[in-house]
Amino acid sequence: MKVFIIPGYGIPEFIERDQNYLTYLHVAFNRIYASAKGEKALIIPCGGPTNCAPPYEGTEAAVIGEYMQKLVDRSVMGNRCKDWLITLEDRSLSTLENLMFAKEIIDREDDGESVTIFCEATRDQRIQRVSAAVFDGSGSITVEPIDFDVSVNRYLDEAIIDRKEQVEIQGSLWALESPDRLAKHHELFERKFALLRSLESSGMSHVDAVAEWYRQASGMIAELMPDHPGLIRQ
Repeated sequence: MKVFIIPGYGIPEFIERDQNYLTYLHVAFNRIYASAKGEKALIIPCGGPTNCAPPYEGTEAAVIGEYMQKLVDRSVMGNRCKDWLITLEDRSLSTLENLMFAKEIIDREDDGESVTIFCEATRDQRIQRVSAAVFDGSGSITVEPIDFDVSVNRYLDEAIIDRKEQVEIQGSLWALESPDRLAKHHELFERKFALLRSLESSGMSHVDAVAEWYRQASGMIAELMPDHPGLIRQ
């Protein structure tokens, strides 16, 4: 059975109005269709409770899964997607956890002939490196980047994007080395979303709140994990 992993990128208030998300999911859906129409497929939307808007409900995986199911259920699809199974990975708070928890689902199904991982284009190298470590050579892994983002984040200086991605890779590979590090990694991202919610509840925009997170993250890392290579460095 072919497996497709779709990491989430936040929880939109109205996904039907979010052009970035719609582009991402439409392209992913059509690529899945081209590869697995008329076949069995396991689709794993990924992402946990990251909502930064009150009442902070829902998960990224649920939003993606519901929308993908709507695409599957359209009359135009006929029976060509009837053997697709959409299974939510709704616990993760980070890229690393997206992949780890998705692998748990795949291992439980014990039937993955190939795994395709979609991602936002600037995170291609991160997904390549971290998925190689998480899956550790098991099965055929393909990463398919989708350049869907037209927000300000997509047009940051390339050196800034590269530095951010390199420290995310370092942090993920570091965390994989022990259960204690994985727990600290999770706690770091719990603190991240607590900070974002606090800042946004005071009136700060999400973009500015994320920028503030980057400014504060190194201090949180130093407190939680003094030997951490650094998820984000100033």
